[in-house]
Amino acid sequence: MLTRLVFFAAAVVAAGLSCDGARSGSAFVELRPGESSFWHTATNATLELPVEFPPHASSATLSVSGVKYSWTTNFTAASLAGGGCVVVLPTADSPKSENVYDFVLTFDNGVVRRAKLGLLDGAYGTTRGSTRCLFDADGRAWAKVVKMAVVPVPYGTTSLSVNGAMVDAGLGGEQGWYALGPVKNREYGLTMEDADGGESSAALIGVDGGFSVIFQ
Repeated sequence: MLTRLVFFAAAVVAAGLSCDGARSGSAFVELRPGESSFWHTATNATLELPVEFPPHASSATLSVSGVKYSWTTNFTAASLAGGGCVVVLPTADSPKSENVYDFVLTFDNGVVRRAKLGLLDGAYGTTRGSTRCLFDADGRAWAKVVKMAVVPVPYGTTSLSVNGAMVDAGLGGEQGWYALGPVKNREYGLTMEDADGGESSAALIGVDGGFSVIFQ
């Protein structure tokens, strides 16, 4: 019932219903965030994060980390002046520059809030997107990844392993992304399992971007 009420309220707001016929501002409403990749996908490399200070907190530290990336900033409630904290991430202008970032917001009263966002090439909050197109799904080019591989993690995934070793995607069963990298010149076997025991696997061929000569 609560979900229906929230949905109805969102529909009313979107339709702009009012007594005087005025149209209200629009808002994005995600009813099932854990089942959508969009909930864990950044729409741009420059983000303004809304920060709501909990009671008895006056300052905070934001830490952002990804594969080969780390950034930390400190601020107070007064310094934000009702706005958000601006974070500028490395631009994802190709598959090899994609990444998944962990956001940890720590307040001076001990409250900690966390979020995980994937920044992907072609997913930049516009009406157009782009992706890589390969016609031969059986060819080595289909599985080749250079430097980095951002892997989609389906909703309900309970375990993820890379070359037989368990890894933590940090999603708690929600749909999102896992960053594999920096990759080496080798093959990577990925296996995912869901709550029903269903298993899916994929093989990726890593290329670290360097030059190698193999003598036989």
